[in-house]
Amino acid sequence: MQKLRLIRVICLCVLVLMGPVFPTVAQSMSSPIEMHAPAQSYTASISSSVGVWMGIAKEFVYTSGYTLSELDWSLSPVVYYGSRLTISTRNGFEALMEVKSGFSGLSGSITDSDYLNGDGVKTHFSKHDCYTERAISLDVRAGWPAIAAPGFVVSILGVLDALDYKWSAQDGYLQYPPETTAPYTPWSESTTKTGIVGTGIIYEQGYLALGMMVDARFRLNSSMSGAIGLGFSPIALCSDIDNHLFTGVDYYETMSGGYLLHAEASMEIRIRPNSILSLGGSYRQIQGLIGNTTMVYTSASASPGVTSTFSNSAGASLSVIDLSMRITFNL
Repeated sequence: MQKLRLIRVICLCVLVLMGPVFPTVAQSMSSPIEMHAPAQSYTASISSSVGVWMGIAKEFVYTSGYTLSELDWSLSPVVYYGSRLTISTRNGFEALMEVKSGFSGLSGSITDSDYLNGDGVKTHFSKHDCYTERAISLDVRAGWPAIAAPGFVVSILGVLDALDYKWSAQDGYLQYPPETTAPYTPWSESTTKTGIVGTGIIYEQGYLALGMMVDARFRLNSSMSGAIGLGFSPIALCSDIDNHLFTGVDYYETMSGGYLLHAEASMEIRIRPNSILSLGGSYRQIQGLIGNTTMVYTSASASPGVTSTFSNSAGASLSVIDLSMRITFNL
């Protein structure tokens, strides 16, 4: 829970400082278009962007390595605005910081599947409207060129990613078997649906990842350039909070041992001497996370305040596509 709060504080503070008016960082001297700008101690640029996230976050419950439950939270789509600041020095060093904040609203469906017979067959299922209440990302990069040639630069960058999400599951239906203990009748499409009204689950998930990226930039002509990047973060952490409102139980989970894969590509067009329009896309995937769960009862009928802890019982993953349009101004 402390890690989740730290992720949220970092992202929110940076977002407030940068502000919605100057949302993103550009790639001033890092852009191939600007390779031959007059030498000076440093250059800076700011960018504003709009875009859309499309993806899914998964929440897992394990027992002795077996998957008891899987919840899939949708991010399709979530519209966001962003701000980026880039600073490049005369010796080639470049650093950028980018914050993106999504607009809250309906973002698809959340499904909850249980496999409680121990044989991998689904026994319980529910589906609800998924509302994204909060979606914030922070991307920090810094590094130097490793290869430089006329119209072509390859840089090695250190990367820090912080992601913070909050969803709620509202309305929808349940498909549960008649049994109250195992063995349960396997689920099927024809299982009786029981409608529910209101908010049943509130789920918050925060990620931190640290790694490297190879960034290649190339000039196509005097006004157009492109870039591709591949990144790998061998250190990925996650904390989440899962509030089950109908049953009166909260789950606090801290996970580690994960990794992040990142691929991106963009095209830049100089539209004025000091401004650049960019179109880009990227994909992030976080996998391999596992950790412990602390269960806290909150309902008066379930001994409120009583806690239980389970080892290696929690898992999480994230897959997100990011499509964006950015306008950059050189300072």
